[in-house]
Amino acid sequence: MTRITLVFCLLCCAISFGQQLEFQYGGQQLNVYNSLPNDIPLFTQNFDDQVSAAIPFTPFTMGGQAYNTLFVSTNGFITLGQAASSNNYNPISQPPGVPVIAPFACNLESANNSARISYQIVNGFNGPSNIIIQWQNVRRVGMQGESFSFQAKLNFTTVIWPGIEFIYGDFTSVNNAQTAIEVGIRIGTGNVSTEFQNIQVNNGQAWVPEQFGTSINSSCLFPSAVGSTGVPPSGMTHSWALLYSNNVPNVNSSPICNQNGNVVIYSNYDGGTLNINCDQNIPNLKIGICTYEPVIVNISGPFVGNVTEVLYAGFNSNQNNNHCGLGNITTSISGVNPAIVQILTAPSLEYFPDHQNGQAYQSGIMVGVSGQCDTLYAAGGGNTPDEVVAYFLNAFNGNLRFHHTQYNCWLTEIYDLSDGGTCCTDPFTIIPNWDISISNDTSICFGGTVSPSLVSNIDGVAPFSYSWTFAGQEVSQQASFSFNPNSSGTACLTVIDANGDSLTECMNITVAPPVVIQFSVSDTVLCWPNPFTLIKETTQNTFANQTWFVNNVAYSNNEIFIFYPNQPGTYSVELELTNALGCVYDTLIPTNLVSLETPAASFSSTPSVVQIDNPLVSFVDESLGEVSSWNWTFFVPSAAQTSSEQNPVFTFPGSIGGDYQVQLLVSNAAGCSDSISGIITVFENYTLFVPNSFSPDGNEFNNVFKIYGYGIEKNGFQLEIFNRWGALIFVSNDPAIGWDGSYGANGGVVQPGTYTYRLKYRLKNQSTMDFITGHVNVIR
Repeated sequence: MTRITLVFCLLCCAISFGQQLEFQYGGQQLNVYNSLPNDIPLFTQNFDDQVSAAIPFTPFTMGGQAYNTLFVSTNGFITLGQAASSNNYNPISQPPGVPVIAPFACNLESANNSARISYQIVNGFNGPSNIIIQWQNVRRVGMQGESFSFQAKLNFTTVIWPGIEFIYGDFTSVNNAQTAIEVGIRIGTGNVSTEFQNIQVNNGQAWVPEQFGTSINSSCLFPSAVGSTGVPPSGMTHSWALLYSNNVPNVNSSPICNQNGNVVIYSNYDGGTLNINCDQNIPNLKIGICTYEPVIVNISGPFVGNVTEVLYAGFNSNQNNNHCGLGNITTSISGVNPAIVQILTAPSLEYFPDHQNGQAYQSGIMVGVSGQCDTLYAAGGGNTPDEVVAYFLNAFNGNLRFHHTQYNCWLTEIYDLSDGGTCCTDPFTIIPNWDISISNDTSICFGGTVSPSLVSNIDGVAPFSYSWTFAGQEVSQQASFSFNPNSSGTACLTVIDANGDSLTECMNITVAPPVVIQFSVSDTVLCWPNPFTLIKETTQNTFANQTWFVNNVAYSNNEIFIFYPNQPGTYSVELELTNALGCVYDTLIPTNLVSLETPAASFSSTPSVVQIDNPLVSFVDESLGEVSSWNWTFFVPSAAQTSSEQNPVFTFPGSIGGDYQVQLLVSNAAGCSDSISGIITVFENYTLFVPNSFSPDGNEFNNVFKIYGYGIEKNGFQLEIFNRWGALIFVSNDPAIGWDGSYGANGGVVQPGTYTYRLKYRLKNQSTMDFITGHVNVIR
C-alpha cells in the first residue's frame, strides 16, 4: 500500500512581505543596435492591432511559473502563456497573472512596405540561449513619416545571465505630438493586474530611466517635452536581471505534485483554524502542518480513517503572536486518533540547501513560511518551501502529493483533499523530462484535409487536456483532429497534465493556393467534321501539368487543343491542371461541344455522255442525311447556270462538245452543307469511211487506200496493213497518209489480192481508243 501524509506549516515573522519582483532593473547602457540576420517573420508590410500565434521556446520563468510560449502584439509588447487582446494597447490591462514584457507599448502600426515584426531564437553551444523579438519600421498610429525599430530579448540559459533586455534602434522623423507609452515588465503570478515595473522617461535632455512604478498611470510621454533628444538613441539598452541562486529546485505551482503521493502539507504564516475534509480515498495518508502562530486543526471526512500520521512542526507562537484572533493558545489537532498525532515546536530542520534564503541557513529549525512557492527570495525569517517539504518527507518517509501554502490566516474555509495545493517545490524529486511531439510540418491541397495529431507524450502526469490552435484561434480540444484550413498557418498543440503543467508544440501547415482554371473555345457548335479549338488561359506558373479530356478520355497536354470529332454528337470537355504538390484541379466547359450532322452530297445523271445533237441530261439527287436545300451549278460557257430543284434536267450547249463540270451543294436546316462535282461529256457528231478496194495503177482515180471521216483525232490514229500471211507491210499514224499498194524499204508493189487492215482511232472528246479490222482488195 502507498502511504500518504498530510502536512501543514504556519510561519510568523517580524518583517512584512511586499511585491516579489523576481527580476530587478539593472540599468541602461549604450550598445550597437543590430537588426536580426536570420529572423522569422510574424507580420510584414501592412499590419495594425494584431497578435501572433503562439511561439514555442525554451521555458522562461516569471513569477514562479515557467512559460514555454509567447505571443507578440503589434502594439509593442509581449505576453507569456496567453495571447493579449489584439485591440488593447495598454499592456498593464491584460488579464491578471499574465506576464507582460513591453519595450515600447502604445498604439502602433506599420510605417511603410518595409515594416516587419519578427523573431529569432539564438543557439549557444549547449542549446538555445535567448529569443529576440524585433519591431522594425513601425510608427504611432496616424503619425505619417515616423519609423521606429526596437527589440525585446529574453535570455534563458545559465551561460548568459537569465534576464530581459530592451534594445532600441533608429527612431526617425519623430512627430512632436506626445503619446503616453509603457516601457517595462509585469511579473504575472503573484501580482495584481495593475502592478507594473516600468521606466519613467525623463523629460529632459536624454531618455533616462528614473524609477519603477506600480500604477497604470506610470507611463511616460513620448517624445520628451524638452530638448531634441527626447527619443532613445540607437543602441540604448535597458536590462533586467533575474534575482538568481544556483541549484534551487524548479518552481512548480501545480495543485497535484504526484497523483500517487501520500504526503500532503499545509503551511502558512499566521496560523488560524484549518479544516481538512478527507474526501478522497488516499491510502496511508500522512498530514504535515507548519505555521508561525498556533493553529487549530480539525480533520474530518469519509476517508479520515486513512490517516496514519499527523505531524505539526512550526514555531507554535513562542512569541505569543495572535494575528488570527485565537488568543494565547497552542496548536491542537482533532478528528483523528491522538496516538498518531505529534506536535513539535521549532524542531531541527536537518536539511541544507545551497541557497541562503530560509531558516536552514539562519537557525536550522522549522518556524513557518512566507507563502511563496520558490526559493529565489529571502523567506523573511521563515522557511522556504523546499525546506518545509524536505522536513516532512524525511519525517514521514513518503511521497509528496501536494503542498498548500499561503501567507494569511486560515479562517472558516474547508480544504478538500481533492482540491490539492499551491506548490510542488520538492528538493527530493527529479522531475521527469516531460516531452511531447506532434505531426511534422505538412503541405496540403487547397480544400484538402489535414490531421494534426499528438504523436508522443512521454513522462507526463495523466489525465491530460488538449488545446489545438490554428492562426491563434482554438480549433480542437482533442489530441488529434482533422480540419480543412483555407490558408497557410501554424497549428499549435498545448497539453496540460494533471499537475497543471503545460507543453506546447507547433507545426507549419502550408496550403497550396487554388488554381483558377481559365480557357476559351472558338465555337461550341460546328458542323461535322469541322474541328474545335480550345485554348488554356490559366497563368502558367500556378501549375505543373495539364491534360484535356473529351467525354472522360484524355487527349492532349498542349496549351492549344484542336479537337476533331470522329462523328456528329455532343462532347463534354474538361481541363485538368496539376500543381507541383500533386493537387489536381479541373473544370468542365459550361456548354458542351456540339458537332452537327452534315448531309453527304451525291447525284447520278442520265446519260453521262451525250451527243452534241441531243445534249439533254437528267440529274437525280442521291444525297444522304436530312437535306433542306439544293444548289446545282452547271459550268458551261460563257456563264455558269444554276438550279435549286432537287432533280433538275439540264440541256448542255449544242454547238460545242467537251467535258462540262456539274456541282451539287446540299444543306440541312442547321446550315451544315456538303458538295460534290461530276463531269458530263458532250460528243460532237463524227463519220468514218473505210474503202473496201483501190487500184494503184497510176491513173488519176482510186490510187490510194485512205481513211476518211469527221471528228477523228489526229493523235492516237494508226492504220496497219497485213498481207495474207499476217506480215505487217504498211503503217500510217496520220489520217492524211494512206497506202499506195507498195511495201518494203524499196517500195515494191504488192500483188493484186485481198489484204487485212487494222484501224485504231479516237474520237474527239473521248479518252479511249476504238479498233476496227477488215479487208481491202488491191485491184490492178
